Amino acid sequence: MADRLLHGGACLRRALQFAPRQRLEIRLASAFQTRSFQHSQRIFNSTTIPTTEKSTTAQDANSIADAITKDAPKNLDAPADGPLWKKKENLRMERAVNKELQYLNNDPWKVAEYVRKALEAKKFDQAHLLVQKGSKDMQLVVPWNFLLEYLLDQQQVKAAIKLFNEMKKRAQFPNAQTYTTLFRGLAKSNHPKIAVFEAVKHYNALFKDSRLEPNSTHLNAVLSVCNRAGDLDSMFSIVDTLNESTRAPTSYTYTTILNAIRFNTLDGLEKLTPEQKEFNLKQGSQRAKAIWSEVMSKWRQGRLIIDEELVCSMGRMMIISSDTNDKKEVLDLIEQTMNIPNLSKVKEMSAEEARKTNPRTGQVVKKDKNGVFVSPGNNTLSLILKVVLQTKLNSMGIKYWNFILREYNLEPDRDCWLRLFSILKQAKASGHATEILDIIPASITGPNFYRIAFETCVRDNINPNVIKNANRALDSMMNHLELPDAHLMRLYLNVSQSTHYHLRARANEGDVAGAKRAYGVQITDALDRLWVPYRKLHDHYFKQVKAETKEQKRALYNDQREVIALARIMYGSFNKVIQQEMLPEEDLKRIRPVGGRINREIQAFYANREEMEPNLRKKKGRGTAEEDMSTHDEAMNTANFWDTTQAGKPRSPKQTDRRQLHRDNGPGDGYRREESSRSGPRPPRRAPFSYNTYLTDSQTPSRTQEPENDLRQRKDGTRPVRQPDYVGYRGPHPSWGATRDDRKADRRFGNPRR
Repeated sequence: MADRLLHGGACLRRALQFAPRQRLEIRLASAFQTRSFQHSQRIFNSTTIPTTEKSTTAQDANSIADAITKDAPKNLDAPADGPLWKKKENLRMERAVNKELQYLNNDPWKVAEYVRKALEAKKFDQAHLLVQKGSKDMQLVVPWNFLLEYLLDQQQVKAAIKLFNEMKKRAQFPNAQTYTTLFRGLAKSNHPKIAVFEAVKHYNALFKDSRLEPNSTHLNAVLSVCNRAGDLDSMFSIVDTLNESTRAPTSYTYTTILNAIRFNTLDGLEKLTPEQKEFNLKQGSQRAKAIWSEVMSKWRQGRLIIDEELVCSMGRMMIISSDTNDKKEVLDLIEQTMNIPNLSKVKEMSAEEARKTNPRTGQVVKKDKNGVFVSPGNNTLSLILKVVLQTKLNSMGIKYWNFILREYNLEPDRDCWLRLFSILKQAKASGHATEILDIIPASITGPNFYRIAFETCVRDNINPNVIKNANRALDSMMNHLELPDAHLMRLYLNVSQSTHYHLRARANEGDVAGAKRAYGVQITDALDRLWVPYRKLHDHYFKQVKAETKEQKRALYNDQREVIALARIMYGSFNKVIQQEMLPEEDLKRIRPVGGRINREIQAFYANREEMEPNLRKKKGRGTAEEDMSTHDEAMNTANFWDTTQAGKPRSPKQTDRRQLHRDNGPGDGYRREESSRSGPRPPRRAPFSYNTYLTDSQTPSRTQEPENDLRQRKDGTRPVRQPDYVGYRGPHPSWGATRDDRKADRRFGNPRR
């Protein structure tokens, strides 16, 4: 049996040696199938050549590889069946569009309504496909306009221009509204340079169109595009196309031009020299006045209707001037166009009477039959208040406010209210500023109004009633704001600290103890009023508010720091009252526990300051984590305090700094030094150069320099002339400040320096 097997193996080896050597094809694992042993053995048979089966197997492998390559994604982000999905989506959209066209019955109005609703649902591709298919049988200019407007609103300028060109290629002729939509959309573009190029190109192309002609609406829209880009050259090239028929200038045209001139004048003005600034402002003002003269000429002839925007644009162009008289001319402009009297030129006359008379002649004014006056609005009121603020005509602001609100039933907006408060702050009218806080509409009230009111009280610190005004503002803040503002509370405390002008006068009269006690009571009353809002603010940010995200934790920590800043100022005020013994011991015992509680809250907050602010320095000192936050006095704590320890005492010679005198004695006092306060004679001022003395005719010449105290007066009554002994600029003429004897000496002996 073994011999037969060995003999068979030898025969098999000989057969394989003489068989043709053919390379077996590598087939994919998915191409192999399970075969029986007899079927697989035929592949290795030397006498049988499987040509048919071999070619079939190769074709199957190639087809499988092509299928895998076709379905494989190009990258990991793309789905495996991306192209197939896209084809299916396009087929589905096309079937839906064909179905919609059947129901629309070739009605352009229905197509326009369908496109409008589809764009509201952000289905631009479907609406675009429907308009493309419908354009074969209908004129769908309005739907094309909707598509164009949608792309321009989406800031897709290039896609919009491409759609506009496609519209013309599909024999959909643009109408006037199409160009209006295009120009207005370009005016809103975030790419003004590209928008100017496209707008000017298509506007000039309109002149070559036999069907359409550009009108005033197209011109104004293109001017807006140029104004947005700040391109005055392109703007004035468009202005040259004005005429008196189809492209007649309107009020909007002049408004756009004036605004463009103002923006161009103010652009980069801070980088110029003073001479260049003055030149640019003057040139811009001259351009604007030339345009305004044309506006007034057409308005008086009844060829132009002006509006509030045009008047205010010219007024804002005039107030950029550095000359105060030019700013005041805005009030004359408003009187000319709106029939609102210039109250700065009317004396002892009500606003209604001033409206009927000419301020120059005092005679009754006759109304112009052709001109139609403009009705003022919030824009006009804001402009008037700005002029009043810049020209410091503070009393006129209240008069204009009352007149316009009463005559025109105007409801001021937030900007007008803020400008009114700014005027009151400049006028130091703390009483008016705090009284009108309660009449501000609830929809626009906010911390800004109270901030300006408290700052007005700080400026009005010599007013003995300013504490009452500040208390009124604090009560109004608690009634109108849901949560007290830490910055406003600091300003309120600043009012009580800085109001000590009358108390210092009382101390100078001899009542030092009474002045100190009144000052201490004033500060402790303010701290007592702040205790309830402080507790409300502290509990809100330290107990009620919980932060989850990292950004919320940062914002919360910043709010907590604001609360602690207020606490530190309150604690510093307590310390001032205690250290300077402004109150008797019985009253100090009552406030010590409150100050101690505030101090413990401050220390508890800064205990983990190093964890919250890891970038702080590690060593001890001001501004570090180990700093004791209650031991030092901040500048804002001590800058406005009156040092009662020096009350009634003469000022020391060290108080020579004007800022120190202003801080201790208030404005208007302390700048004149009394003779009794000087500790000794003032040392002579040192001469900046070495001087040689030239004698008069009554003395013999000498080359020795006289002492400093003998330069201006001698025993014989003559005064020598001093002249600097250095090379270069010789200084002023010696005889300009010399006496009559000095001039005689110059004429007799001559001036050696000349």
